[in-house]
This record gives sequence, structure tokens and C-alpha cells, in this order.
Amino acid sequence: MDEYSEIIQPQEPSHLWSEWTEVSLIAARGDRQVYRGKRYGRWFILKTYQQQSVEYHQLLAKEFALGVSLDHPNIVRTLTYESVPDIGECIVMEYIDGCTLSDFIATRPDRNMRRRLAQQLIDALSYLHSHQIVHGDLKPSNILITHNGNNLKLIDFGLSTADDSAYAKREVREDIVAYGCILKLLRTPYLYIRKRCAREGYTSCEQVQRAMQKADTLCRWWPLGLGIICLLMASGPSLF
Repeated sequence: MDEYSEIIQPQEPSHLWSEWTEVSLIAARGDRQVYRGKRYGRWFILKTYQQQSVEYHQLLAKEFALGVSLDHPNIVRTLTYESVPDIGECIVMEYIDGCTLSDFIATRPDRNMRRRLAQQLIDALSYLHSHQIVHGDLKPSNILITHNGNNLKLIDFGLSTADDSAYAKREVREDIVAYGCILKLLRTPYLYIRKRCAREGYTSCEQVQRAMQKADTLCRWWPLGLGIICLLMASGPSLF
């Protein structure tokens, strides 16, 4: 854990940085606290730990080191690691104007939207795994859907691990099994794929993506194939 704290030093407030305003606590889970604050006229997320001990600083620094290395449209952006007055050391992240996946599903999105979200999520997981990072806490509350565009954003890397992490490794299949649970929530047509995820039948996100592509192709061509069969049958038994 020392490797992170030695590399990362929180930025101190200076005249180059606008002061934080309208800072308020919006979520707390155990020792983790999440604030919303405004700077430059924009909202940001500030994540910290209630206990400002060396151990918690190292956990926060580890999460920052993982998050700041990521650049994907469906993963929340980690911006800076700094010391904020009255909060202490924290990770500054982009603010997502949206709702959790569960709340979004309650609005009854159509089938195409649910399928698109499933594809965005597996794309984000594939990107993480290609960087040897396992999310480790994939669930609806860690998946946000933006109000503008209804795009998926994967958040919260507090339990994530990487190949070079000193923390216990989690197998990639853990994320894939959790992804199968998300497919069930989305009520996508990928029933067989969801079941294989639950049975740990896939060993990589690429295998899941290929299976989804085949399923989508079948869905597109099935009506045409059925129409051809019906046309041939209507033409009379002499054709068979």
C-alpha cells in the first residue's frame, strides 16, 4: 500500500484553484463519504474517508491511482487528488447528472435502450480487464445512467484491484458473474448469455461480447428467415 502514498501527494489549495462552494454530503457508506461541491461554476464529486488515518489515506490513494489511469466514455472520470478544507484528502471526480440503474429501469425503458446499456456496460468491463483491473463491486447502485443521452457510467473503484496491487486479487469471472445479474435486471433478450455468466461459463468479456453479437445477428435475421419459409410454404407443396 505504501507504493501509492509515496507517489501521490494531495494538491494544496492555491490562488490557481477556485475555492470550493456549496459543498454538501450526499452519501455515506461505512467510513466512505461522498460530497458534492462546486468550482468554476460546475459540480464535482469529492470522495473521502471519515477517518483521516494513514491507512485510509493509502486506500484513497490506491483508488485514485486506479481511477486516474482510465479513459472510457462509460467510466466516471477521476480528475485530481487534493486536500479540501473541512474535508481533508479526497478524490475529485466528474459529477454525473443522472440516476442509478435501478431507478432508470423503473421508468420502463424500451428494449433497444436496455440492450444498448447492456452493451455499454460490457464494453466498460472489457476496457477495465484489458488494463488488468477488476471492478469487484458491480451492482446497480454503482451504475449511473445520465439524464442527458441515457448513457451508462460505471462508478466506485474502492474495491477494485489491479495486477500491480498489493491487495488480494479478484478473478475476472467475478465481474462477469455480476454482469449476468445486471442482464437479468435489464430484462434483455440475452437469456442464454445471462445463464452462462451465472454459471461462470465465460472467462473473458470478449467471449461475452462475441456471444451478444451473434445473438443480435440472429434477432435481425430471424424475421427474414421466417418470412422466406412462410413464402415458400404459401407457394405450394411442389417446392418442397
